[in-house]
Amino acid sequence: MKKTITILSILALFAVTGASAQIPFANLGFGARAGSNTENGDFFFGGQAYLGISKFTLVPNYEYASGDDAKFHTINIDGQYEVYGLAVAKMFIGGGYVIQSVKPDKIVGITVKKPTNKGFNVQIGGKAGLGPIEIFGLAKMVRIDVQKFNEFEGSGSNLKFAKKAKINYSLVIGANFSLL
Repeated sequence: MKKTITILSILALFAVTGASAQIPFANLGFGARAGSNTENGDFFFGGQAYLGISKFTLVPNYEYASGDDAKFHTINIDGQYEVYGLAVAKMFIGGGYVIQSVKPDKIVGITVKKPTNKGFNVQIGGKAGLGPIEIFGLAKMVRIDVQKFNEFEGSGSNLKFAKKAKINYSLVIGANFSLL
């Protein structure tokens, strides 16, 4: 899984870098992000790259969270559309595809495989900046199909897994640095 994520990240970086070299009005950069999941209060942090063309921005990003009983590695491939801009401030709406890898903490006597969950997000936010530095904030709703074990079967250690749709909300803040 780590190898696949690394390869996809490198390919996305090459695609973004090559595309911006041929488009004169592109905005290319990278940034840091941090936030909190409103459901359980888990804090997360990560990084992102972005490619903006006109009012559209592609924002692939990575988030890491360490919860009470698991560690989460999340990759989001987000798109944002500027709906209102005034001087240096802009409001946007967006959404994207979510891939989440969950590494559960140890449960005594039971081995749980690391599942990969997939879903989508919808977001609204704003950003403002002068020169190469830009700050942003956004609220997002994430719907993801998660694998959870429901019950123990018999006296053995067999787990019964079921996929369930889970919706949670996050608040994110961050800063970007423009390369172009």
